[in-house]
Amino acid sequence: MSTARNQPEKKATVFREQARIAAEAEARLAADPAVQAWLLQFAYDGKNVLREYAEKKASYLVNGPGWLEQEQFRAGWPRQQAYRRLWEIQQKKLFNLQCQWRAGQLELPGVTDGREFKEWGRAIEQCPLLDPVDEDDLALYLRYLASEDCQDLHADALRTTDWQAYESFRHWHLLEEAGSGSPGHDMVRPDLPEGLIDSLGHLFNMFYRYPDWYAFFDLYRGAGPLLRLPQVRFDAPDADDPDADDPDADDPETEAAAPVPATPEPEADQAPDPEPALQYLSAYDLPLTETLLRQFEPPELLHYMRVMEHRPEPDQLTQTAENTYDLLSEISQPVPIAASPDWRVALADAYLAHQRRVVSEALGEVYDEYCLREQTGIAHPAPH
Repeated sequence: MSTARNQPEKKATVFREQARIAAEAEARLAADPAVQAWLLQFAYDGKNVLREYAEKKASYLVNGPGWLEQEQFRAGWPRQQAYRRLWEIQQKKLFNLQCQWRAGQLELPGVTDGREFKEWGRAIEQCPLLDPVDEDDLALYLRYLASEDCQDLHADALRTTDWQAYESFRHWHLLEEAGSGSPGHDMVRPDLPEGLIDSLGHLFNMFYRYPDWYAFFDLYRGAGPLLRLPQVRFDAPDADDPDADDPDADDPETEAAAPVPATPEPEADQAPDPEPALQYLSAYDLPLTETLLRQFEPPELLHYMRVMEHRPEPDQLTQTAENTYDLLSEISQPVPIAASPDWRVALADAYLAHQRRVVSEALGEVYDEYCLREQTGIAHPAPH
C-alpha cells in the first residue's frame, strides 16, 4: 500500500492517540483534590480549563517531537549548508582534472574510465586525487558567496545535483557560445515520456546548467578554457547496456524499418464502450456557479458574486514572495531589508542576503574543523 493511501490511517492513529492522552490527563486532574482546591481561586471554578489543558498537553506530547526536530534542523542548517559548500570547492578541482584528463593533458593514478569522475563526485570527501582545501580556496568561495553571482541561496533555487556532469556542462557551454536564446533548451533527457517534457524539461535544464560557482571560479582563476579543450578520452562502454555494442541501436532508419505490430480487429460480440461519466456538480465550482446565476438569478447577484469571489491570478513571483515571507518569519534575529520598487523582490533579496551572511559565517567554522581532521588524519563525514 502506498504512502499516500496510508496517510489518512496515520492521521487517524495520531488523532486517537492524542484523544487517549487528553482523556487520561483530564480524568487524572479531575480526580486530584489538590488540583480541585487550586481551581477554587478562579471564577467559575476553572470550568473547562482541565479539558483545554489536557488537549494542549496531548498535542505537545504527540506533535512536540516533530516540531522540535524541525527547530533543530533550522538551527543547524547554516552549518550543514556551509559544510556541503566547502566540498563544492573540491568538486570544482575534480571537474578541472576531469577536463584535462579527457583532453589527454594529464594522467591520473587509477583513472581509466571517465565515469570514475562521477563516482568520485558522489564520494568527494574520499577522493585521493585532490589537494586539501587551503585558505586561498576558502577566500575565493567566500567572495563567491558575497557576490551577485551566488543566486542558489534564494528560497526557490534549484541547486546542482551532479557536479561532474561533463557532457551536459560542455553541451551547455556550446549553446551559450552559439548565442542560443534559451541555453540548454534541448538538453531534456530523451527517456522522458513525451507528456512530461514540457512540465519537467526546465527542471532538468536547471540541474544540468553549468554551476554558478564553476563560472565564478573560471572567471577569477582563468579556468574557462578547460571545458573547451578537445575531448580525446571518453567513458568506457557500459557492459550492462544492451545497446552498447549495437551500432544500429540509435539509428533512426533501423528504428523506422522495425515491423509495427498489427492492431487486432475488434471481436464481433465485443461489448460497447461504456457511457461517459456525468460531470460532477459542485457549489465550489465558480464557473458552474456563474452559469446558474446567469440563468436563474437577477443580474445584480452576478455582480455580487464577481466582487466577492475575485481572486488575482497567482504568479510565480508572488508565490515565491509568500514562501520567502514564511521563511523570514522563522528567523529569530532581525533581517535588514533594502528599498525596492517591488516588495516581492525586496523580500527575496533580504532573504538571499541573510542566507549568504549566515552560511559565510558558518563556513569559517566548518573549515577550521576540516583542517583539524586533515591534520589528525580523521576521515571527513560525507557532505550529504
